Amino acid sequence: MTQINDGEDPDEGERWPSCSASAPSIVLRMLDMLNPLPSHRVLEIGTGTGWNAGLLAHRLGGDQVITMEVDPALSMQAAVNVMNVRLDPHVVCGDGSAGYAPGAPYDRIISTCSVRSVPPAWLAQTQPGGMILTPWETPWFCYGLLRLEMTRERNAWGRFHPHSSFMLMRDQRTDLRIYRDVVRDEHVPRESETRLSPWAVTGDDWAAQFALGLQLRDVWRTWHESPGVEGVASRLWLATTDGASWAAVDWDGHTDERFMVWEHGPRGLWSEVEAAYDWWSHVGSPGPERFGMSVTPDGRHTAWLDSLGHPVPVLG
Repeated sequence: MTQINDGEDPDEGERWPSCSASAPSIVLRMLDMLNPLPSHRVLEIGTGTGWNAGLLAHRLGGDQVITMEVDPALSMQAAVNVMNVRLDPHVVCGDGSAGYAPGAPYDRIISTCSVRSVPPAWLAQTQPGGMILTPWETPWFCYGLLRLEMTRERNAWGRFHPHSSFMLMRDQRTDLRIYRDVVRDEHVPRESETRLSPWAVTGDDWAAQFALGLQLRDVWRTWHESPGVEGVASRLWLATTDGASWAAVDWDGHTDERFMVWEHGPRGLWSEVEAAYDWWSHVGSPGPERFGMSVTPDGRHTAWLDSLGHPVPVLG
């Protein structure tokens, strides 16, 4: 970790990471996937410490690399870091979601923060035949890399790859709390039961979580251990990112065969989770590498399984 709380003093409040130096293994893997060639012009989103930008500048030359950092303090420190080792990528302090038009077009765009949607500016600033590589996140699960290729029609398409987790781009964050923003005392939830274990969709099966995230693009979740409710040992909360619908799934601490479900709002969120999990199971429980994404210049994202002709159902 190289920064917490966007550089603000957390005092006695919650501490959360806002910048870090990535593990060398994932840095190497992403640069290998990016495949930058000597003639390529590269835009990096998320300078951080400057290490990744320094590696690119060492390979391509500083005049071929532009790196953007939204945080002024981090941007300034990164510029010092690369200068101290006699590397000279162009360090820009600015919002990476807008790209950097003065340096476009680019042969490669690489992001070191995750996104929930690929910014249209990245497509507009990438050469036909060029590549965009970014970590991927949904409100349900942060996991995977998306490598997109640009077409002559200015669309982008490509496949997901497993094994990565990065901090979310700052302007795509969702700051929600269950009791602060979603659940209200006057809400009267609908009651039901389920046999689907909440751990089946939130536990160690990362392939399941990834697939659910592609289908439930606006649903997030959080666990509440020992919620102080009689007969409830653990509670899984679900909610839409607009806070209009929520659900809670309760485990009594004894049986793993049936779970109580409470739902409120226009959508039945746990019913959607069950449908998403059933679809994923029915198609063979695929991992991230069988999924892909197509992105249009106007920002429309379409996930697909195996080929563009098999779109992933979007629920909600």
